[in-house]
Amino acid sequence: MKEFLSMWKYRSMFMLFIFSVLLYLILLLPFESGFISFDLKDFQPLAALPIVLGLFFGPAGVLGVGVGAFFVDIYGGLSLMTIFMVSGNMLMALLSYRLWDKFFVQTDSELMIPKSDKRNFLINLFLVVSVAAMAKAFIIGLGHIILTDGVFYTKGISVFINDALGGLLLSIIAIVLFLNRFRIWEMIWSDLMRPGDMDIESIFGAWISLVCILFFFLFSLVASLFNNNMLVIIFGSLGLLGIIIGLFWKGKVS
Repeated sequence: MKEFLSMWKYRSMFMLFIFSVLLYLILLLPFESGFISFDLKDFQPLAALPIVLGLFFGPAGVLGVGVGAFFVDIYGGLSLMTIFMVSGNMLMALLSYRLWDKFFVQTDSELMIPKSDKRNFLINLFLVVSVAAMAKAFIIGLGHIILTDGVFYTKGISVFINDALGGLLLSIIAIVLFLNRFRIWEMIWSDLMRPGDMDIESIFGAWISLVCILFFFLFSLVASLFNNNMLVIIFGSLGLLGIIIGLFWKGKVS
């Protein structure tokens, strides 16, 4: 997680942070405030914007999402659920670039070049987006049952489907329309930071986070089907601990 400290040495990263906050507010605030609305209430693709901001802007995008999500949630009324909303969105942005970086790129400067083959690009992107969306759904679903005594699967499934579909759609559009242009404008985070200033998470740590997300999300879904919220909370907390351990697991600096 070294890049979250070292990024402030770069004026360009600071500008990406500000840009991320403004973009998040401009695109999401009109819908949250009710200024803009449409009939497809069950599908809000812009809710998956953190995935794109994480892929393109890395740690600057993650922090921008956190600040932006906090201000957007003000319109819905700040509450304890805000903590889970902000954390879920930030984790989604963080995992987007972390998992892509660890599993699908050859070097830190090759943001969108898969290790395997360009023909598998959409498959790789779908896997990263799905896991990131699952992580957000896990956090928000856990907060939902802790604060409201609701049902995990009703919230978790809806958030996951919305953000997985929306994240894939937004990512493809952003990559096709803006990737090369952002590279020319020097707006891709991994092109801006020196290798020694970023990426200390090991591949083993990435696997820990990945396994914890998959296992504990699916376990929580099954447990919630039997209306056992206490079991969801206990094992959900263990899952969160595992995700955090994986994210902070030290590896060789790239």
